[in-house]
Amino acid sequence: IGIFLMVYSNINNDLYMTKNFAIAWSADDGITIPKNSYSYIYFSDNTNSSHITINNTSGVIQLKDAGVYFIIVRILIYKLNSGEYIDFLWNHDLDTVYRIEGSGGDYTAMAIPYHIYLDSPLNTLAVLFNRNSRDLKYAMCSIFIWKLPY
Repeated sequence: IGIFLMVYSNINNDLYMTKNFAIAWSADDGITIPKNSYSYIYFSDNTNSSHITINNTSGVIQLKDAGVYFIIVRILIYKLNSGEYIDFLWNHDLDTVYRIEGSGGDYTAMAIPYHIYLDSPLNTLAVLFNRNSRDLKYAMCSIFIWKLPY
């Protein structure tokens, strides 16, 4: 990914990158995920991108234009034990699922790369589902979105 970003930034000027890039993160106090339930991720920052809107009140991520988007989601979960797991759900109908299995350490981290081609705008959400029999007290999520030229 690092090489891709260097090449991409070298062929685009800073203004183009700013208009085509968005970053957001969940609230500083983290996300609590009750046992056997969903937690919608509400991001604490909006973006200046002309192609992407991230609404921190509704949790909706709006990809405003047709085209190719490259997305990296980074999730950090506190005290997810070995044998436990949560699901990260993504897309307008939550049909894209990534399973995050516990590491047994203090933190379990996962980076999820995702790309999508859209022929029309899309509103989507990011959701964590805790399938375990105990509450998970702390998770953080960051999202990086690029609209790529095609």
